[in-house]
Amino acid sequence: MCGRVEPALPAPGPLSNEELMRHLHELQVRQIELEMQNAGLAEQEPLKNVLKSSRDRYAQLYEQAPVSYFSLTREGLITRVNVAACGWLQRDKDQLLGRRFEQFIALQAQGEFRRFSMRFLAVARGKYWKCGYSKMYWAAAASCASKPMSMWTAPACACW
Repeated sequence: MCGRVEPALPAPGPLSNEELMRHLHELQVRQIELEMQNAGLAEQEPLKNVLKSSRDRYAQLYEQAPVSYFSLTREGLITRVNVAACGWLQRDKDQLLGRRFEQFIALQAQGEFRRFSMRFLAVARGKYWKCGYSKMYWAAAASCASKPMSMWTAPACACW
Protein backbone atom coordinates (compact mmCIF):
# COMPACT_ATOMS: atom_id res chain seq x y z
CA MET A 1 0.00 0.00 0.00
CA CYS A 2 2.97 2.35 0.26
CA GLY A 3 2.61 5.19 -2.21
CA ARG A 4 -0.23 3.49 -4.01
CA VAL A 5 -3.84 4.67 -4.01
CA GLU A 6 -6.46 1.96 -4.10
CA PRO A 7 -9.58 2.79 -6.12
CA ALA A 8 -12.74 2.90 -3.99
CA LEU A 9 -14.77 1.09 -6.64
CA PRO A 10 -13.75 -1.02 -9.57
CA ALA A 11 -13.90 0.76 -12.91
CA PRO A 12 -17.37 0.36 -14.41
CA GLY A 13 -17.74 -1.58 -17.59
CA PRO A 14 -19.51 -0.22 -20.61
CA LEU A 15 -23.17 0.64 -19.95
CA SER A 16 -26.01 -0.35 -22.19
CA ASN A 17 -28.24 2.30 -23.73
CA GLU A 18 -31.01 1.20 -21.36
CA GLU A 19 -28.76 1.71 -18.30
CA LEU A 20 -27.61 5.09 -19.60
CA MET A 21 -31.22 6.19 -20.13
CA ARG A 22 -32.17 5.01 -16.61
CA HIS A 23 -29.26 6.96 -15.06
CA LEU A 24 -30.09 10.01 -17.14
CA HIS A 25 -33.72 9.84 -15.99
CA GLU A 26 -32.61 9.53 -12.32
CA LEU A 27 -30.36 12.57 -12.72
CA GLN A 28 -33.16 14.58 -14.33
CA VAL A 29 -35.57 13.65 -11.52
CA ARG A 30 -32.96 14.65 -8.93
CA GLN A 31 -32.33 17.95 -10.73
CA ILE A 32 -36.07 18.75 -10.67
CA GLU A 33 -36.23 17.90 -6.96
CA LEU A 34 -33.28 20.21 -6.23
CA GLU A 35 -34.80 23.02 -8.30
CA MET A 36 -38.08 22.67 -6.36
CA GLN A 37 -36.22 22.76 -3.04
CA ASN A 38 -34.29 25.83 -4.17
CA ALA A 39 -37.54 27.57 -5.20
CA GLY A 40 -39.04 26.72 -1.79
CA LEU A 41 -36.05 28.22 -0.02
CA ALA A 42 -36.22 31.34 -2.19
CA GLU A 43 -39.92 31.76 -1.28
CA GLN A 44 -39.04 31.59 2.42
CA GLU A 45 -36.40 34.33 2.22
CA PRO A 46 -38.85 37.29 2.43
CA LEU A 47 -40.56 35.67 5.43
CA LYS A 48 -37.19 35.13 7.05
CA ASN A 49 -36.41 38.84 6.58
CA VAL A 50 -39.76 39.88 8.07
CA LEU A 51 -39.21 37.64 11.10
CA LYS A 52 -35.68 38.97 11.59
CA SER A 53 -36.92 42.55 11.40
CA SER A 54 -39.69 41.80 13.88
CA ARG A 55 -37.24 40.13 16.26
CA ASP A 56 -34.88 43.10 16.02
CA ARG A 57 -37.71 45.56 16.77
CA TYR A 58 -38.78 43.47 19.77
CA ALA A 59 -35.19 43.33 21.06
CA GLN A 60 -34.86 47.11 20.71
CA LEU A 61 -38.19 47.66 22.48
CA TYR A 62 -37.10 45.35 25.31
CA GLU A 63 -33.70 47.04 25.64
CA GLN A 64 -34.89 50.65 25.41
CA ALA A 65 -38.21 50.40 27.30
CA PRO A 66 -38.66 53.07 29.99
CA VAL A 67 -39.61 50.37 32.51
CA SER A 68 -37.42 47.64 33.99
CA TYR A 69 -37.58 44.27 32.26
CA PHE A 70 -36.03 41.11 33.63
CA SER A 71 -36.07 37.63 32.12
CA LEU A 72 -35.66 34.89 34.68
CA THR A 73 -35.30 31.14 34.62
CA ARG A 74 -37.61 28.96 36.71
CA GLU A 75 -34.89 29.05 39.35
CA GLY A 76 -34.94 32.84 39.43
CA LEU A 77 -31.64 33.45 37.64
CA ILE A 78 -31.47 36.59 35.51
CA THR A 79 -30.95 35.68 31.86
CA ARG A 80 -31.76 39.03 30.30
CA VAL A 81 -32.15 42.57 31.58
CA ASN A 82 -32.78 45.91 29.91
CA VAL A 83 -31.16 49.33 30.28
CA ALA A 84 -33.86 50.67 32.65
CA ALA A 85 -33.40 47.70 34.99
CA CYS A 86 -29.63 48.21 35.04
CA GLY A 87 -30.15 51.87 35.91
CA TRP A 88 -32.74 51.05 38.56
CA LEU A 89 -30.41 48.56 40.27
CA GLN A 90 -27.34 50.71 39.53
CA ARG A 91 -25.48 47.75 38.07
CA ASP A 92 -23.96 46.87 34.70
CA LYS A 93 -25.55 44.03 32.74
CA ASP A 94 -22.56 41.80 33.43
CA GLN A 95 -23.13 42.27 37.16
CA LEU A 96 -26.75 41.09 36.84
CA LEU A 97 -26.75 38.25 34.33
CA GLY A 98 -26.63 34.83 35.96
CA ARG A 99 -27.38 36.22 39.43
CA ARG A 100 -30.43 35.33 41.50
CA PHE A 101 -33.09 38.00 41.09
CA GLU A 102 -34.17 37.47 44.68
CA GLN A 103 -30.94 38.96 46.01
CA PHE A 104 -32.09 42.36 44.75
CA ILE A 105 -35.33 42.17 46.73
CA ALA A 106 -35.55 43.41 50.32
CA LEU A 107 -34.94 40.55 52.76
CA GLN A 108 -38.39 40.90 54.36
CA ALA A 109 -40.06 40.55 50.92
CA GLN A 110 -38.09 37.56 49.61
CA GLY A 111 -40.49 34.97 51.06
CA GLU A 112 -43.43 36.66 49.39
CA PHE A 113 -41.50 36.79 46.12
CA ARG A 114 -40.81 33.04 46.31
CA ARG A 115 -44.51 32.30 46.95
CA PHE A 116 -45.51 34.63 44.13
CA SER A 117 -43.02 32.94 41.78
CA MET A 118 -44.39 29.50 42.59
CA ARG A 119 -47.99 30.64 41.98
CA PHE A 120 -46.97 32.48 38.85
CA LEU A 121 -45.20 29.51 37.31
CA ALA A 122 -48.10 27.24 38.22
CA VAL A 123 -50.68 29.26 36.25
CA ALA A 124 -48.60 31.76 34.24
CA ARG A 125 -49.57 32.74 30.69
CA GLY A 126 -50.04 36.50 30.60
CA LYS A 127 -52.15 37.80 33.44
CA TYR A 128 -52.07 40.80 35.70
CA TRP A 129 -50.61 39.99 39.08
CA LYS A 130 -50.74 41.88 42.32
CA CYS A 131 -47.81 41.85 44.69
CA GLY A 132 -48.11 42.28 48.44
CA TYR A 133 -47.57 46.02 48.30
CA SER A 134 -50.69 46.70 46.22
CA LYS A 135 -48.97 47.46 42.95
CA MET A 136 -50.19 45.82 39.78
CA TYR A 137 -47.89 44.79 37.00
CA TRP A 138 -47.98 42.69 33.91
CA ALA A 139 -46.32 39.32 34.04
CA ALA A 140 -46.14 36.70 31.37
CA ALA A 141 -44.49 33.35 30.92
CA ALA A 142 -42.87 32.26 27.74
CA SER A 143 -41.24 29.04 26.76
CA CYS A 144 -40.02 27.33 23.66
CA ALA A 145 -38.62 23.92 22.93
CA SER A 146 -35.00 25.02 23.09
CA LYS A 147 -35.20 27.26 26.16
CA PRO A 148 -36.58 26.82 29.66
CA MET A 149 -39.67 28.71 30.76
CA SER A 150 -38.91 32.28 31.70
CA MET A 151 -40.72 34.94 33.65
CA TRP A 152 -40.97 38.27 31.86
CA THR A 153 -41.92 41.08 34.16
CA ALA A 154 -42.38 44.78 33.70
CA PRO A 155 -41.96 47.17 36.65
CA ALA A 156 -42.51 44.16 38.90
CA CYS A 157 -39.55 44.72 41.13
CA ALA A 158 -40.61 48.24 41.91
CA CYS A 159 -43.13 46.78 44.33
CA TRP A 160 -40.46 45.25 46.55
